[in-house]
Amino acid sequence: SLWSRRRTFLTSLALLWSSAKVWPPLVSRPKKGETAAKVYAMPASANSVAAIVCAMDAGIGGMEFCNLMEGAHLKPEYLAKNAFHQIPLYEDSEGYCVAESTAILRHIATNYAPSLYPSTPQGKAMVDWAMDLMSGTIYDVLAVKVFYPVFEFAA
Repeated sequence: SLWSRRRTFLTSLALLWSSAKVWPPLVSRPKKGETAAKVYAMPASANSVAAIVCAMDAGIGGMEFCNLMEGAHLKPEYLAKNAFHQIPLYEDSEGYCVAESTAILRHIATNYAPSLYPSTPQGKAMVDWAMDLMSGTIYDVLAVKVFYPVFEFAA
């Protein structure tokens, strides 16, 4: 069945990631009293802003500058944290890493700021819907077609 093939694919992908030396462990044990978390980002990155603000609002950390223009995201120490070499990247004080803005938002809200993420399945679905809409449809229209040309970023 389609579901069986999807489950097999996802299980294989999880095993591959968890066994790779460049991938962080898949189990997060949030540190109580976290204050030194970093969100690797660039100030002009629309994808990074929400993760930075969420970390700061939760009081667990802030932005760590990752200069894409100078290739900081391609250095071995960064690739060891995120094999996909993208921003934003969240790293807690114990070295646990999570990439992708919506995953970072969910991680921070679930573990450090539960008031930001509803506890009911319906509430979570609505927040997830809004985040997916922003990272997909709205981002493509605003960032790629408006902001990138205005700020002369490569598309």
